[in-house]
Amino acid sequence: MTHRKVLDDICEDYCTADYCILKEVLGTNMSDRNLIQMKCIEKYKYEISNFEKHDVGWDTAFQRWAEDGHAKTFAEVYQDGLTFSSRSIPQGTGNPIDVMSWKFYIPIWLTTSAKLKKYGVIHKIITSIYEGSTLLDMQDDDLLLGTRQKISPYGYKLLLIGNSLQLLPQKEPFNPPNSSLEKPVNPDTDLYWTSILNMYGAYKPGLSQIWLENPYMENEIVGTIVVDPLDERYLIFNIDPDTLPTNTLEPVDSVINPQLTGPNSGLPGPTPNKRYLLVEDISPDTSSWGLILGSVSGISENPETMPITSGVPGERYMIATTGTTNFTSLGAGANTPGTIFILNNVQPDGTGTVYKVENAEANDIIQYNSDIGVWFIAFDSSEYPDTVQYVLNLTTQIQYRWAPTPEEPGNVQPAQDAQWMKSYEGYYNEGDYSIVI
Repeated sequence: MTHRKVLDDICEDYCTADYCILKEVLGTNMSDRNLIQMKCIEKYKYEISNFEKHDVGWDTAFQRWAEDGHAKTFAEVYQDGLTFSSRSIPQGTGNPIDVMSWKFYIPIWLTTSAKLKKYGVIHKIITSIYEGSTLLDMQDDDLLLGTRQKISPYGYKLLLIGNSLQLLPQKEPFNPPNSSLEKPVNPDTDLYWTSILNMYGAYKPGLSQIWLENPYMENEIVGTIVVDPLDERYLIFNIDPDTLPTNTLEPVDSVINPQLTGPNSGLPGPTPNKRYLLVEDISPDTSSWGLILGSVSGISENPETMPITSGVPGERYMIATTGTTNFTSLGAGANTPGTIFILNNVQPDGTGTVYKVENAEANDIIQYNSDIGVWFIAFDSSEYPDTVQYVLNLTTQIQYRWAPTPEEPGNVQPAQDAQWMKSYEGYYNEGDYSIVI
């Protein structure tokens, strides 16, 4: 059937003009499928314009065609490319198999960037993923894989603290920034989640979701949402733990500045396995901290020893085991475990072992060992300048991330050395989250 014939068949009951610009345009190179849908939309536009007593225009017609479900209906009922048999007049002695072919059209909605400068350009981003029967799945209000609307309200930011999500105005500053280890404080705002969610349809408590895009994570952080019954400015965000980073280090009790506080000086006395993340260096042999034992592997749960034969002249050590080594010849005052000395230039020998004595630095994690009564470096940050690590702060229940920050293209941000920062809690900018109704 020619395009012109298709046009005439569709339009004969309402378009009697001999010449139509739209007909001439559509009658060129469009497929029958696109042509029929375009003319159906034109007829739909004609009918609603008559009903409303004014020309609604093409933009409105296209929008209503999709919103009223006509586009889906058209995709489901339209068929073309159906060939019942591939057989033709036989040639030669061959007997080819009989094949029926059917062309299927599946609507796919591509998710464009959520950072829109002109909000009117895209009104809805729709994902349509069905499990079985399309019509039954569309009627299932609780189907998580059914038709859902994915929205990022333009301009608003988010603050995630624990399992609480708060909307923030567009100009709200990020203070403290996500690079800080400090826990943010919820600002006093007048933005209510119920007003935002109702703009996009009926949200389902415990089923609707929010997806967070963290620039330092490959996957999105996903959780179901419930409006806080005590304060509608907050959502209770039940995060799927499988979408969160896994801790790679044992948790710390708190983050401290060791130059301002210490054991029995603002902090509890030495307690077995007490762990602290340092934000400043520990001065050597301070009265509150005492000596600090270094790490051999970089990460350890107990003080690590090393053979004295691997010692470096001029470095400080504490004898762990004497073995067959004569430590007095190496600069020690006695051949007794616990003796601290500086290794001289004599070549060490024997089977003795030692602990390294070092200064704990900012970004290290220290731990108290009650067996020998000293603090030791459980995580030596200088040994892992390029390795990502995660650790939980037991006091604030905030997870931290240790990693370098890569350079952002366009001189937005230069590359930075590894540092501790909040891994996923904190602020999310516009376009960094999606609401899945």
